[in-house]
Amino acid sequence: MKVFILGAGPVGLILAMFLLEKHSDITIKLCEKRTEFTRKQIVGITKDIIKLFPEEVVSKMKKVGCAITPVANGKGKCYNQTYTGNYTLPIMILQKIINDYIKYDDRITFCTSDRLVLSEAKTYDYVFGCEGGKSYVGEKLIGAKQKIKNTFYGMAALGEPTNRKIYKSKSRPGKMYNSQHRFRGFSSKTSDYYLGISIAKRTFEQLPKRMSVDKAPSIIQDIVSEGMRYYDYKVKNVSVFPILINMTRAHPLTKKLGNGTLACLVGDSTSSPHFFGGQGLNSGIREAMFVSKNLTKIDFRKKYKEFADKDYKKYHSDMESYVIPFERIDAIYPYLTFDGLQELAKEKRVRVNGITSKRELALLLSDYL
Repeated sequence: MKVFILGAGPVGLILAMFLLEKHSDITIKLCEKRTEFTRKQIVGITKDIIKLFPEEVVSKMKKVGCAITPVANGKGKCYNQTYTGNYTLPIMILQKIINDYIKYDDRITFCTSDRLVLSEAKTYDYVFGCEGGKSYVGEKLIGAKQKIKNTFYGMAALGEPTNRKIYKSKSRPGKMYNSQHRFRGFSSKTSDYYLGISIAKRTFEQLPKRMSVDKAPSIIQDIVSEGMRYYDYKVKNVSVFPILINMTRAHPLTKKLGNGTLACLVGDSTSSPHFFGGQGLNSGIREAMFVSKNLTKIDFRKKYKEFADKDYKKYHSDMESYVIPFERIDAIYPYLTFDGLQELAKEKRVRVNGITSKRELALLLSDYL
């Protein structure tokens, strides 16, 4: 079996790893335009995905796993390297771990390229596009079109750190208003602090008018401040702005190129995910595992589309739970009593130890209001 993979991001590397494990009679050429691993964004890999990885890979991930998910420093390391089972680490570190695991296998070769002409593509049994949204394999070889399937609304808090000090996790508060999935911390090209939050359409439309961190306190400001504390950041000049997120799907996902060659999209090449949830990589890894296990089956193309569509629908459904119900909290907040909120917490078995503010308690119980 002769395979070509374009794109050596996390999904491309993991696909190669899975294929090498599942197929003994395989040769792989893995090509990537970048010559170094430089992406510092933090990613989180769920425990069900980790079970699919070789123990040697998991062991190395544990050594750099973060207790929390702050942005990466200049070397791509996590600020706090105490492992807690989150499997959260910078993309560049994950890439290096997988690359080191597969690079000594004599069945795989590497090259520096961001494209593959059709005549060369037809010399392989399988060609995989793992290069992300603007996939060369998808656009030039498969002819796939990206169509908007769902629209989500978000806001981002972008702040400049007061200094470059590495903050210790002991400064993190013991209680949280919302669980961590309500927001995600990112690194960015222009700032070391970038907080993403999913919001409802109405909040999105009203945000420019109602939100300013310097003005009177609001529930939105409380959530933003909470995110800053959660990621152990002391920032100044925080700006909050709306972000429109269009989730797209590529069609088709596979195509016969001639001479028996099958081209196939995997990972972000199949869709543009809602990045606030931090789950796009996990969907890509699930697709890579499905491909490696079912590639040689007669009905692979049909089954793969069904699998990818089902995973996308689940992803879309999961994203609905990431939306913070600001309007709902705002609407009923004046009518809430502290005793009533405590009764709700007791009924839902939510721990509220140490909370003395009605606002804090309302935020904590926002899923149940």
